[in-house]
Amino acid sequence: MGLSRLLLGMPLLAAACAAAHDWPQYRGPNADAVVAEPGLNVAWPADGLPKLWSAPLGDGGGGVHGGAAVAGGKVYVFGKNGKQDVVFCFDAAGGKELWKHEQDAAGSSNWGSGARCTPTVAGGRVFALNRYGLLTCLDAEKGAKIWSRDIVADFKGRAPSFGIAASPVVSGKVVICEPGGPGAGLVGLDVETGKDVWKAVDSDAGYAAPQLVTLCGVPQVLAFPDKGVLGLEPQTGKKLWSYAFPTQQQKNIPAPVVFEDRVFVANTKLGCRGLKIVKDGEAWKAEKIWENGEERPHFGSPVLHASQGCLYVHDGKGAVKCLKLLDGTVAWSAEGQGEQQAQLLLLDDAHLLVQKDSGSIALLEVSAQAFKEVAAFQALAKPAFAPPAVAGGKLYVRDYKTLICFDLKAK
Repeated sequence: MGLSRLLLGMPLLAAACAAAHDWPQYRGPNADAVVAEPGLNVAWPADGLPKLWSAPLGDGGGGVHGGAAVAGGKVYVFGKNGKQDVVFCFDAAGGKELWKHEQDAAGSSNWGSGARCTPTVAGGRVFALNRYGLLTCLDAEKGAKIWSRDIVADFKGRAPSFGIAASPVVSGKVVICEPGGPGAGLVGLDVETGKDVWKAVDSDAGYAAPQLVTLCGVPQVLAFPDKGVLGLEPQTGKKLWSYAFPTQQQKNIPAPVVFEDRVFVANTKLGCRGLKIVKDGEAWKAEKIWENGEERPHFGSPVLHASQGCLYVHDGKGAVKCLKLLDGTVAWSAEGQGEQQAQLLLLDDAHLLVQKDSGSIALLEVSAQAFKEVAAFQALAKPAFAPPAVAGGKLYVRDYKTLICFDLKAK
């Protein structure tokens, strides 16, 4: 598919996403941090967006990277209360707590005991995976526990030193997660019962969440565990292709990005690479088309700007940069946008939201050639590492202890 054909199809996709007004998983409906909802405010007041409500999330626990999921007028997010993890459900309209599910959180990991994953909402259920590998399936309406699995213990996995951070993804009747066990680097579980459906690949767990994509016309799970990036059949776990990233487990953090039949992958040690995925009959392969070893995104994931032919990344040193899709070279660099990391959202075709680790949120006017910061305000307490969510004209952000909802509707 050429770029022009892709762009012709984008309004239909945007209309479908806008009708739902949901953000049901990590990085949104398509797990790409691209907002397809019209009528958003890109003329922010000087003192920042209006705050609609806020809700306490307990003591935080530190090292919080788990953001909010929004579905059916409800907001789901991890909190912390002493030695217990808490999954909260709030009313999206006014922030009223509707229910909470508390569970003991035994285990250890570096850099605090806060949530690393974002809940995933699908089929009236919430799938919440904590940093120690406990995956809990809850009723989305009432919060009752339906089933749970310790994916690290059950599959003899080894959690990364900073904890399990790859949020689960649901494909039909299968919930897919990454325990990092022998022959079970990734697993598919039955959404109804939690029982095993499939196990696949020998790999330790990385930090990037698996995501559902289509490459060469074939739906698949795109995953980035410790040995490299790969594609699997969602219902069987059959490996279709892989590309080795020979580096340490801890470095595979940013989520891969897909454009047509290309995959862009970033590693905090080796930098960024562009891959072309090729299918010839039953044979698959991944070909490197470019490499940029200088740009090394850290916690925050890249965001595709398809109509402009560019990829926005945070370089881990305080700058947001625009990389050209064709060759990975830097088109421009916006300095002073965060410290070690920033979370990025493409709000519309001309505006990029940047949530800095300082808790400040900035709005950049962007194109393939240039950028301009048009607004910024202090929204959260430092540090603010969790990805933002946008649903129903509202912006949801969190720091360690508080979830905040801002009005993002155009007046």
